[in-house]
Amino acid sequence: MNTPINLIHPRDEIMQTMERIYRYRMTTTSGGNLSIREDDGRIWITPARVDKGGLRREDIVCVHPDGTVEGLHKPSSEFPFHRAIYAALNAGLQMEALRLGEVTFLDPLEAAKAAAANDQVIERPWVLWRRQAMG
Repeated sequence: MNTPINLIHPRDEIMQTMERIYRYRMTTTSGGNLSIREDDGRIWITPARVDKGGLRREDIVCVHPDGTVEGLHKPSSEFPFHRAIYAALNAGLQMEALRLGEVTFLDPLEAAKAAAANDQVIERPWVLWRRQAMG
């Protein structure tokens, strides 16, 4: 039985997480930047020079892969570090894949079957993790 996927917008996910870490005093009004990278390469990040305790949904900034910034504010000054971490993670994953041997791509039918199988099992750990992380 497939459970419905409860996707929320990256702005809302950042807001919920920031509210929680701010409430538990795990960040200050000027510190504790968060980001989310989407599959298409967009990075959503908290803004520069905005009190994290008064953060609003529209304050969250989106930086597109081409560098275009979408939002009311500039992205956090830590954005280059966030982007570098995502790039390093991606490079590491690619290197690990290459160490396994020659790359063999799935044909469209194999890809569809693999996606269907993954969709049935991958959502549960994510839901459990989010439930624990969000309280």
